[in-house]
Amino acid sequence: MLVPFRGLSLPRNRRRHVTTCVAVICDNARAIALAADRMVGGSVIESPIGQKIFTLHKNWRVLISGDDADTAFPVIERATNVLRRSRLPSTADVATVLSNAYKQERLDEAVTRYITPRGLTLRQFIDQGKRLLNKVDFQFFGDQLYKFDFEIDLLVAGFDQHQKARLFSLSSRGITRRREGFFAVGSGADVADFIMNVRQVTPKLSVREGVYYALEAKYYGELAPGVSEATDLYLFRFGKSDIEISEDTIDDILVNKIATKVEPQDLRPTHINLLNSLKELKGFPPITNPQKKKSSQTSKAKKA
Repeated sequence: MLVPFRGLSLPRNRRRHVTTCVAVICDNARAIALAADRMVGGSVIESPIGQKIFTLHKNWRVLISGDDADTAFPVIERATNVLRRSRLPSTADVATVLSNAYKQERLDEAVTRYITPRGLTLRQFIDQGKRLLNKVDFQFFGDQLYKFDFEIDLLVAGFDQHQKARLFSLSSRGITRRREGFFAVGSGADVADFIMNVRQVTPKLSVREGVYYALEAKYYGELAPGVSEATDLYLFRFGKSDIEISEDTIDDILVNKIATKVEPQDLRPTHINLLNSLKELKGFPPITNPQKKKSSQTSKAKKA
């Protein structure tokens, strides 16, 4: 099952990581397929902290991506403590609570880094900073407070007060909503988004299609540097237990028997003949027909 957030934190020497997180709405907005790699700090780990999918509320999940993944945990904890008081929070409710938690944690971390070491509280810095610090230092630390931010993206998936599936993301850019029935964040997001656009992913997909396309998008997201091939894959529904797709099913069926079979294929003889006939490229060496090349190699091998 998905790991509920319990204030987990990463060691500071394991901060740097890249990732791909994907959410696909399916079954006419009655279900959401969630996929994420397990790379944390440059290594794949099987402990709960390696998972990037967390329970934000019984009706909402959050997937973590970014170079400061450990900073996401206190943000999630703040939001969880507020959202647990609500039985059916709306999308706007969740977005507001999470955004406020993000802003407060960002400010607290900035104060800890730049103001506390000066022996001041934030209130003292605001009210007395100009008197207690020289002008240059006051301006510098003020700028640091303003500029500081977390390098994280949170992909939020859940069901609103009408039990309809919704997706949005939260980052230093603020809240981002999507009308499409899918969303991806992380270093492999562009590739994952492209694949889901090609597949014409919509909320009308069946559950089976939604689960596969979420996995396929993450599979192609692995083209981004450092994204782990290990995958967490879940089906999330309103009022029901999350369904975890096993590692054996992911590797043996979804990847090896489907994804690798429908990925871009080599040019076929018909395609090669068309390329060789392009009038604009007359004079350039033609592409060797793979069937003729294979036949030639077989003939040489027999003679040898």
